[in-house]
Amino acid sequence: MSKAFPSNSSGPGQVTHLNPKIEGPVWIRWVPGLNTFGRYERSWLRHDLVAGLVMTAMLVPVGIAYAR
Repeated sequence: MSKAFPSNSSGPGQVTHLNPKIEGPVWIRWVPGLNTFGRYERSWLRHDLVAGLVMTAMLVPVGIAYAR
């Protein structure tokens, strides 16, 4: 196996961790957005809203066209 893609297992068939960087309860691994939400900065909000509006302006017409 290449060193560029390290294995997540310590042996054949033994997965140790899905993502060892995530700390806290086990359920936080299954809902990664909550981990990010805890570290969200208020200064990002303006840019995220603009990105959401741009994506909506692009994807709504595409969805309508696809439905036709």
